[in-house]
Amino acid sequence: MGLVSVVRFAFCQDSYSFTDASVDDWMSILKLSTQYEIDHVRGLAMARLHGSQIDPLRKILIWREYNLDPSLLIPSYVSLCQRSEPLTFDIAAAISSENFVRLAAAREVYRQRMGCEHSINRTTAEQAAIAEEVVRQLFAKPGPRPAKRKKMGGVSTMNKA
Repeated sequence: MGLVSVVRFAFCQDSYSFTDASVDDWMSILKLSTQYEIDHVRGLAMARLHGSQIDPLRKILIWREYNLDPSLLIPSYVSLCQRSEPLTFDIAAAISSENFVRLAAAREVYRQRMGCEHSINRTTAEQAAIAEEVVRQLFAKPGPRPAKRKKMGGVSTMNKA
């Protein structure tokens, strides 16, 4: 798909003509709509890619490259949290060091919860729900820090931490 397709998509209301577009097609649409700042097309491309079956690591890389809504990556992190293979240097290199540490912590907490409750047979859906809960907790954006009181020369002042 090229620029002509993106322009056609941007100015035509018939988005159904793109229902059979592949992941690579949507990647092209995302790239061009980002380059030419066509936000509504970019948003649709993001939504279609989010709903597509894409390797979790590839999806994380796409989201980072195009600065897309990180909250939509929860299923990808859940998938990486649940996988039995160990984390790799490729994963560490692909995601930020902060997210790599969060992912490693999520895997540890998930495995502890699953191990401690091994006497209970859990369905795949229940296991996924536990993994999602853990990932959401560890990947939640920290809120604003509360102001701290600081004494200066006997006078109490408010400082943001």
